[in-house]
Amino acid sequence: MDYISAAVSTYATPLYLVDEKILRTTVRRFINAFHTYRQNVQIAYSYKTNPLLAVCQIIHQEGAWAEVVTGDELHTAHKLGMPYSQIVFNGPGKTKDELTLAIAENVILNVDNWHELLQVADIAQSYGIQAKIGLRISTGHIREFGYKFGFDVDNGAADAAIAHVLASQYLELEGFHFHLDTSICDPNSYITALKELHTLIQRHFDPQQRILRYVDIGGGFAVKNNRPLEVAAEDWYVPEIEELARAICTAVEQLFPAETLLILEPGRALVTDSMLFATKAINIKQQQQRTVIILDGGLNLVPSTYYVAYPVSITSAASSDGSREEFSQPIEFFGSLCMSYDLMSHCSIRKLPEVDDIVVFHSIGAYNYSEAFNFTRGKPPVILIHQDRSFSTIREREPYDLLHSLEYLLPLK
Repeated sequence: MDYISAAVSTYATPLYLVDEKILRTTVRRFINAFHTYRQNVQIAYSYKTNPLLAVCQIIHQEGAWAEVVTGDELHTAHKLGMPYSQIVFNGPGKTKDELTLAIAENVILNVDNWHELLQVADIAQSYGIQAKIGLRISTGHIREFGYKFGFDVDNGAADAAIAHVLASQYLELEGFHFHLDTSICDPNSYITALKELHTLIQRHFDPQQRILRYVDIGGGFAVKNNRPLEVAAEDWYVPEIEELARAICTAVEQLFPAETLLILEPGRALVTDSMLFATKAINIKQQQQRTVIILDGGLNLVPSTYYVAYPVSITSAASSDGSREEFSQPIEFFGSLCMSYDLMSHCSIRKLPEVDDIVVFHSIGAYNYSEAFNFTRGKPPVILIHQDRSFSTIREREPYDLLHSLEYLLPLK
């Protein structure tokens, strides 16, 4: 924790910290786990999970491709040095211009819906070429609202889409894609979906004879330190990535030839543990028989605290004499937003915090920075902790002038 105190002393709170050593170690472990059981595997990092340029850059240095869902992300990945052929383009809202670029540059393009499929065919026809595409399918094992994506297997849309592609002179079917959900703990979810995909394909051709370029099973891998709030701590079991890799690769080996590339799109599994949010206690009060601590960072900066139980630690203020009152009652941490919903955590701790203590939310690397928003103040800086424990700024604190830099006042009358 000394490096956290040093960073706070240097940059003030609130601030984000990214640990380069943890990030690189996690990415290497993930890649090695799958390569242990299948050589023809490639991970493509999900940009939307954490789009900080330095984070993406580090992950690419460790061998990952890019998985993007918008043209903006596509341009960013290419700007960071990724060849178009190593970018997977997903998402249900691709524009015609984005599709045209993807086709022209041989991006790995997973088509989501009929409108998109017909647009791709029209674009390919206009250029007199054959567009290489994958189809995203939606199986009965998709959870929550994931059914908005892809071609449905149960209602026949997936079969119709495959038949359409195979019959078109302007389309070439290279692969298939599915994404089940987030925070998946059971490898059987992937195995069942892979078997359902294989059954679907066999209705049209033998994947052992007509070899697909790739099968893309998405991401959604659970992380131990990202327990959903609705799941009790004693019920939250996350298998090691090696266990998941063995189960998934075994199923792929049984269903598809070695020449078919297995693509995975991890996001949360790569970046979660490498990032933390440091904030400071600015007020402590007793309210309605509760101990309430007000922090100088709010829910807008770590929005996933609304549904994820993050590990929280407290570092005593430099001015503290170290003596603390024993305490066993639940404490509620609220942010500094002038909004009542700004509850960031409630937990039990042994020592009563004091004003100026540093309160740290750990393992917040997934979907917090990307979903954070300005609310009366700009975003705090992001500091990279290098492997030698030195610091550098990878995103500056947003100045006041930036908040309204894109707005215009009405003309004076």
